[in-house]
Amino acid sequence: MKRPSPFGIIRILLTILLYLPVSVAISQNCTAWARSNPEQDSRPDATILLVEKNYQVDPDGNYTLTLHLKTKIHTYRGRKNWADFKISYNSQFEQVRIIEAKTIGRDGSTEKVTPKEIHDITDPSTQSASLFSSARLKVVNFPSVEEGCTVELLMEKKSRLGFWTLETFSGDNPILLKKVEVTMPSTMNLSVHLMTNEIESQKREKGNTKTITWTGKNRPKIISEPFMPPIQNRPDTLILSSLGTWQDVSKLFSSTLFRATPTDTQALLAALPQNIRQIDDPDELYIKLSKAIEIYPIGFFKSNLDIRPPITTLKSGYGSQMDAIVLFKNILKAKGMDSSVVAANSGGIFLKKLKDSHCPSLFNTFLLKCKDKFYSFDMKEAPPGITGMDGQMALDLESGRFITIRDTSPKETVQEYVVKMSSPASFVVDYVGEFKGTSGIFLKNSFKDLTPEEFKVRQSIFYHSLHPLAHPLEKLKVQGLSRQSTKVRTVARYNVQGFQVKNSNTFFFPLKIPGLLESLFALLPERKNDLFIKNPSIQKVSFSLTLPEGLELKGLPPANKGAVGPISWMSTCRSKSEDSKSVLCTNTVTVQRGLIDKGQEYSRLRKAVQRLMDIRTRTIKMMEIAPENPSLAQNSGGEQK
Repeated sequence: MKRPSPFGIIRILLTILLYLPVSVAISQNCTAWARSNPEQDSRPDATILLVEKNYQVDPDGNYTLTLHLKTKIHTYRGRKNWADFKISYNSQFEQVRIIEAKTIGRDGSTEKVTPKEIHDITDPSTQSASLFSSARLKVVNFPSVEEGCTVELLMEKKSRLGFWTLETFSGDNPILLKKVEVTMPSTMNLSVHLMTNEIESQKREKGNTKTITWTGKNRPKIISEPFMPPIQNRPDTLILSSLGTWQDVSKLFSSTLFRATPTDTQALLAALPQNIRQIDDPDELYIKLSKAIEIYPIGFFKSNLDIRPPITTLKSGYGSQMDAIVLFKNILKAKGMDSSVVAANSGGIFLKKLKDSHCPSLFNTFLLKCKDKFYSFDMKEAPPGITGMDGQMALDLESGRFITIRDTSPKETVQEYVVKMSSPASFVVDYVGEFKGTSGIFLKNSFKDLTPEEFKVRQSIFYHSLHPLAHPLEKLKVQGLSRQSTKVRTVARYNVQGFQVKNSNTFFFPLKIPGLLESLFALLPERKNDLFIKNPSIQKVSFSLTLPEGLELKGLPPANKGAVGPISWMSTCRSKSEDSKSVLCTNTVTVQRGLIDKGQEYSRLRKAVQRLMDIRTRTIKMMEIAPENPSLAQNSGGEQK
């Protein structure tokens, strides 16, 4: 049997490291990134034969949508997906009516949906905030759905909030024909955003109305991949809005958020608990308010749009995140501090490329800006000034202009390993990890308020995420668990016995690298979609290695520096002492928000990551020092040539 090479052994060991069940040593977001692309069956589960959507827009912006849909089922999974068809709507300003629904069998027979097979339920996604939700689902149960049949639906939706919509011309199944038609007064504005020229468009006018039609034919299904751009940023997504400027969008939000009667600031101050009334620091007020109010996050357009007066929210002790934002703003105002509300998107939409859309549904939440610091009521336990949206654009509701959200502490992970070897197979490691910004919130939630037994379990998981053979020498220290802290610091000490990769008289010590590189390495060689970087972050891993007696340095990983799109990296390795007994190696990866083209730009990134992940480029080589008296080696059982 052929023995694996030393580098092959190292690859196996690092694979074990990579697939440990929990990896709290890197950020939660990067862990989610490390997914390989699932196998895609070339046969679609269903084919959408026809989608016809007709919007009739009134002069006041109210509209009626008529939808005609026909889908042919091919597989068992297609049966599961299409047996129940769901239409979401908000009962506060929308109505949905099923005109006709039926199943057409393989033999041409028709079975209509009965009223008992049409249900109207609360949207399960808002169940945790049902008190503030008006989100509903109209569910149509198609009868006798089987492979080879066709389901057909004709429905109508009326909306009285205003006209805007998002239409995609590709999805999980191929689409043979999709037509979107908008009929509206000739003088009414229509903002249109569409980045591809593969969709045909046609405009015609008759009397005082204009009709614009977009048609997509033989649209292939989307191949699902990690790091895909949000649906709003895909080339064949059509975004329409009757609002002509972002100031119009701001007015729409402001008219809802601040619809309640003006707040009596003196009455509000008098109603504040004593421990809040005396505070004038926005950070402390934010933390105290977060503890005093039970907050139920819910998307703006899934809510009942009924923002309560601040004093009502305060006295009741609960509210939506919109209620909390309005309350916080009014408390600051009562204390003489200026603040502004900004509309944002928690999903990381790349708004920079959508500035011509003027579409309110691009935003689903709000932040409060005070003294150049942003406050979020979406993220539980978030420190003041940490939103999870660092680098994203937001819409200031007062000016109607875009601003950039900046967290007070950007997302950054720094891990330092100080390794002292006593022999080629034994070493002690002093580890320090610092997790800043949102990267620390995951650790806070993991280690906060634990029983002694729970802490032991979490500690064991943490140590083995550093090395699968780690044996703790000290109790893990986790600092910075308070709500105010924007940095979590971990200190660990452990030893490793029996970890040795050797070839003849040469030993190899593999270096861990930033988890982001491992995540990118897991991606497929080719992509069907652009690669989207949602959150900016910095990851740095450094190793300080001291060699034992009897070993000398033979080789260091080469230095490497480069950048592709929003991703840049730098790795260095050098001897720290004249006798080359001490080595310092550092790997840093920096990412910014942005898109990487699926073609040549992604190919360049993939090749760069492959070079960085090559075990030969991140291994320290050491060699045994031959004793002056050869007999010593024989007496000690060493190898002789």
